[in-house]
Amino acid sequence: MGQVATIELTADERKKLEALHQEMIESEQSQKQAEKNWREFQYQLVVDHGGTSSTEGVIVTLAGKQIIIPNPWGGGLAFTSDFRLAFPQL
Repeated sequence: MGQVATIELTADERKKLEALHQEMIESEQSQKQAEKNWREFQYQLVVDHGGTSSTEGVIVTLAGKQIIIPNPWGGGLAFTSDFRLAFPQL
């Protein structure tokens, strides 16, 4: 069995550690929100330019409504480097 060592932190180290931990939590929440916004933007882009499907595709919730994003557009979009064109991400 391995040995365990403990390190007693100073008040300043604890304070810094708590602040960094809070920053990480907020950063993770911000990333999750940005990813959600990115997905929703892509879905809305497909809806605006290609419509929805009544039979086959991916069911998503957009603006509080469930809609079907038609295949193959439901897997996300890939963009050209200048963001002029979008393609279904396969």
